[in-house]
Amino acid sequence: MITKKQLFIVSTLYFLAAGGVHPVVAQPVLTDSRIKTLVYNANDVYRLLTHHGYQAHIEFGEKEKIQTISVGDKIAWQVIPDGRRIFIRSLVSGAHTNLTVITNHHSYQFDIEATTGGKLPVREDLVYVVRFYYPDEYLPKSAAYTLPPVYADELMRTTTPSEAAPVQLPPLNFSYTFTGDEAVVPSRVFDDGSSTYFKVKPNVKIFTKNPQGDDAQIMTTPTSDGFLKTTMVRGQFMVRSDDGEATIYNETYIGGSK
Repeated sequence: MITKKQLFIVSTLYFLAAGGVHPVVAQPVLTDSRIKTLVYNANDVYRLLTHHGYQAHIEFGEKEKIQTISVGDKIAWQVIPDGRRIFIRSLVSGAHTNLTVITNHHSYQFDIEATTGGKLPVREDLVYVVRFYYPDEYLPKSAAYTLPPVYADELMRTTTPSEAAPVQLPPLNFSYTFTGDEAVVPSRVFDDGSSTYFKVKPNVKIFTKNPQGDDAQIMTTPTSDGFLKTTMVRGQFMVRSDDGEATIYNETYIGGSK
């Protein structure tokens, strides 16, 4: 099933913030944005937009058992648990409330809203199915507490211990999502405002749109720690291999090109 998944890549900077609570032409990938995969983060509130008269369901991890469900407005919303899933449906047009779900492994906070009824809107944020991806289950535990190596190596080369404290690293953006095949999605991707870094499997090729609107393979440089670096930041990249293809979205990108 083709899904959309957010690639929150954990780093030291991320955990410091969370601690306070917060030319080769090819065909594009076809996806259905109503089926979404979200990256789990205990400090996130997940906004879900549903349509009045339609139901949506949330699917949690395979080992999770739902223990507690609490919804702010019980009159306007119907919430039904079934195994590791819950089904939600608005009973009132335009209903808006919050929802808390606690399982044996995680707690989840949702902001749920229903459209005002009528014709089903065509909106990318409309939800039919939500699944979760748990990065801690796939990344080495040490990766959650280390600065991305490309920057750690640079600090070691350019500073002495006495100089290290005042060094200001460029702000890093980890807010990337994808649609397509999980088999080719980078395990880590981020940018520093001028270059983008990908950690991908062997034989994965990276593309972006050229001025003619076609998909063109980009030039990358391997780093000593296993990343592929391209000296550009874009709103969208495509990754492809024999295992499939996916589109990577920079959720903070605002027009232009770098």
